[in-house]
Amino acid sequence: MNYYQIVAFAQHLKKENMNNNFTNDPNEFTTDVMNEDSLMNQYFDMIKRHDYSHMFSDDDRYYTAGVRSEKLIKEVLHSLIAICRVDAERLLEDSISEVDEQYTDGLTHRTIRIWFSDYIDNTHNINVKPYTKEAFKCVDGMYYAGDVFDIDGDGWVSEEQLELLLLEFNNGVK
Repeated sequence: MNYYQIVAFAQHLKKENMNNNFTNDPNEFTTDVMNEDSLMNQYFDMIKRHDYSHMFSDDDRYYTAGVRSEKLIKEVLHSLIAICRVDAERLLEDSISEVDEQYTDGLTHRTIRIWFSDYIDNTHNINVKPYTKEAFKCVDGMYYAGDVFDIDGDGWVSEEQLELLLLEFNNGVK
């Protein structure tokens, strides 16, 4: 389901609910807000089955399936938070507790937190370990930092330059 199908479904449910829930007494009305429970169940099922490492796959089928899955998850997440008005922080906590961390670097939970970045400020400060010199390839006193930092030239820097880059990067200066 894409976002527009979900909105259309919500409008249909609302209309059906208004037509079917009036009894003999017009003041007696029960609400069924967009069938929130089924949408919530669908969301949790999707995040449990999602391939969090799809972006590393050499097989285009797995990569494409992962991108498609992530897009659907984000659409359902938006429906829950923006349309059904589910508390984003609470849903994030439930999501993190519902899905086990599958990778030692925290990829699973980091990805889930990123999905919530449009709805929660600072995304609960995603824990990323600061870079150290040891993380960079060193050859003859020169360090290769071109894959982490946008450096003019070939990407190789001196130890002093690397320490300055790390100091700025690890303190939030980009």
